Amino acid sequence: MTNYETIPNITNLEHSDAAAVHMETGATSDETVGMMNGMIRKTKISRGLALLMGGIGVIAACMLLLGGSSSNNGAATTTSMALEGMTATTSAARACTLAECFASSCNHEVAPYTCLRHNGGPHGGCSPIEWTKASCTEQCDLSGCDDIDIPDDTPSCEKACTKEWCKAGSCGGDVGYTCTSGAARYGCSADALQWTLRTSSDTCSACCDASLC
Repeated sequence: MTNYETIPNITNLEHSDAAAVHMETGATSDETVGMMNGMIRKTKISRGLALLMGGIGVIAACMLLLGGSSSNNGAATTTSMALEGMTATTSAARACTLAECFASSCNHEVAPYTCLRHNGGPHGGCSPIEWTKASCTEQCDLSGCDDIDIPDDTPSCEKACTKEWCKAGSCGGDVGYTCTSGAARYGCSADALQWTLRTSSDTCSACCDASLC
């Protein structure tokens, strides 16, 4: 019988496997040793590959988790920037011009947002908040109107009335500025700009100072 204690590189735990190989194949002791060494090497390689693949799987999982976290952080940052951008550009109402300020009848403090036009026509509505695009095509903000300087060459009613108007008109004294044409015809005011800058041309298209009659 083969003395398995003399076989190199085979531990006591592997003697039964060596005997089985010898009995099944009829191999010599040297052949049996070679076959067992090959089996041991294959087993060690298989275990090494298994450990390597397991390690790669763990690393891949960690990378996916870190990548997902980074992606989520990036998405959150992008969303935050987008919201900040939206907040900075939400105002759709520009500042009203001088003419728009005085043509509007809106209260600058209570309802400063006036709709100028909608669907191609005039609007003139007043609102304490900005108009939506669905309800107003063009709007402006009246809140800065008090800070606008009125140019010296702004048209006013500081001009003499005709003789005919002086005879027919009823304005004079402290309220000598009178509207001579338009819906406000025969209207009187103490403000020289009332029938020009502060009123639309539909309301009054001409005026004069009856106090000069």
